[in-house]
Amino acid sequence: ILIVSALLVPLTIIIIKKVLPMLVTDIADFTSFSTRITTIVAMVKSIFLYPFGEGYGTYLLYFPPLLLPTNAQIVHIIGFPLQPGELIDMVNTGKNLPAKSGVGNEIIYNGITAIIFLVLICRYYVKNVRLIPIKSARLIFSFLGLLLLTIFTFNTILETAYFYLLPLVIVPKLVNTGNTP
Repeated sequence: ILIVSALLVPLTIIIIKKVLPMLVTDIADFTSFSTRITTIVAMVKSIFLYPFGEGYGTYLLYFPPLLLPTNAQIVHIIGFPLQPGELIDMVNTGKNLPAKSGVGNEIIYNGITAIIFLVLICRYYVKNVRLIPIKSARLIFSFLGLLLLTIFTFNTILETAYFYLLPLVIVPKLVNTGNTP
């Protein structure tokens, strides 16, 4: 409990002092929020239109036509305007075009195979975390798994964040040895 508290207190302070003010500014300006919500909804539409994915290069052809109509649909549904400036720039130039999250990108590129892969990875991780004999370590790695899943669902792209592999390597070692590192 002491170890978990030592991790949660600084994390909570960082979230309150850094993350929430940035999020409030982002929502007030509707720039990045508009882009993220639009790309997430466009990713969901993409899974129905292209169930096996759009591909790693061909998404440049299939994904941009989804963005501006999706943004207009979101504005129509929620009733207040979202700034499409960043989306228009993305469609016109092709820069920063993919979804703004690791999970979203993988689903756009690979379709249902990405969902199957992510489910299998999560099941493997949860299965191994449950086998950790030390309760505090089990709690820490459960929290770490949820944190990483949240980060990749809403923010970081998987290709540039190799740190997510560390828990996948450490947890099976804890299970096999019964010792904490």
